[in-house]
Order: sequence, then C-alpha cells, then structure tokens
Amino acid sequence: MSEILPWDVHSNEERTPDELTTFIVFCEDGVCEPLYLKSLAGEKVKINVIDNSREGDTQVSKALKHCLREGNAQWIEEQYKLLEDVKDLVWCVYDRDLKSENMEEIAEEDCISFDNSIINAERAGLKVAWSNDCFELWILLHFEDVPLKPFHRNYIYDRLTERCKTLPDQHPFLEKITTNDRFNYKESLKQNKRFTYILSYLRENRSDAIERANALVQHHEKKTFPSAKPMYSYTLSC
Repeated sequence: MSEILPWDVHSNEERTPDELTTFIVFCEDGVCEPLYLKSLAGEKVKINVIDNSREGDTQVSKALKHCLREGNAQWIEEQYKLLEDVKDLVWCVYDRDLKSENMEEIAEEDCISFDNSIINAERAGLKVAWSNDCFELWILLHFEDVPLKPFHRNYIYDRLTERCKTLPDQHPFLEKITTNDRFNYKESLKQNKRFTYILSYLRENRSDAIERANALVQHHEKKTFPSAKPMYSYTLSC
C-alpha cells in the first residue's frame, strides 16, 4: 500500500483484451466522479463504476453485497471480507460532506461516523479513496495550491468557478457556459455531463495535481484520524 493521491494507474504489462485488469469502483456521485474515473481507463485497464452508491457505511455495505453476489467475498474471521485476489480491485470513493462551514461547529458524531466507515471498509479489504470535504478538492488541485488548514467545499466550488472562467482554448460550448454572468461550477458543471469539457485540462495537469496532493498528505501525515486529513487513496496498479 502506498499513500498518494488519486489516481495513479500503472499499465506496464502487455495484455490481451481478455486479460484486462478490471477495477470496480463504487462512488456516491452520479456524474462528476463516474466521468472522471472512467476517463482513467485505457487499453490495459478497465474501470467499472457503480455510481449513486451513497456514502460512508451505506456504500461499504453495498460494495460488500455486490462482492458476495459475485463470489468475491466471504464470511471470514467473524466478518465479511474480500478474497485476497480481488482486494486491490474493489474501491469505495466518497466524501466527508461537512454539514457546517464553521470548522468549530463540526459535530463529534460526524467525525466518528466518517472515520468508522473508513475503518470498516479497510477491515473488509476494500480500498478507500476519500476526500475531505469533497471530491472537487482533487479537481481543484489540478489548477492551484490549496490552504493547508481544513476548509468547507464551498471554498472549493468558488475557486473552481474562477479557474474555469480562465481556462485557455475552450470548446465553444464550454466558453458559452463559463462566460455567462450566472456561471458557477457547482450548478453548471458538477451535476452535469458538461463536466466532460474539462477532462482534457485535468489530463494535462494530473502530474501537478499529484504533486500538490502529496504535499497535502505529507503536511497532515502525523494526524491519526481520517476526519483530520484532507484526502487519501492507494495506488491503483496493474
């Protein structure tokens, strides 16, 4: 296991179509996350995304039910666990989704629930890629550095709104959207397949995003609980 930020897909081996490495990824979002994750697939890697899978323990349970149906999990040592040969291939991707913008008002129950969902997933053998506060933190890292202190997702949406307005060489349709006076990332791109229009910019800047994400991880590495860290993932390798 290695701590880097999402998602570094290695495809060094030669494979025939029937020997593609297939990742199964459960995510809570129905648009942005699935579109991004599917964009990582290639000639040697297939990514099956199961979207709208809710969050936290609800998503973990859904992933385990799927694996049990497919024969990829069993009741082992008094709990449901993935079989060893699929542990690197089944992922849960979800956000913390803080209920308050005031970091001092965050309920202890919210922290416990989020932390326990990750602990339960890892005990079952599931890989978890989580964002604190939302998946768009990873998107924003493609364009700029972020504060090292915790912040609410509204900050991320505001910054993405400004960055999308200045993207170079925009597709005419994207330009029409981003130059509209009422444009904002959350309403115009996050919940809409228009998100595909910024995927090319994300591909171009992915190495910058990984570098910035690693800096965040290193800054927060001494913190014990997931709820105190910005994001986490493992290496998707094949």
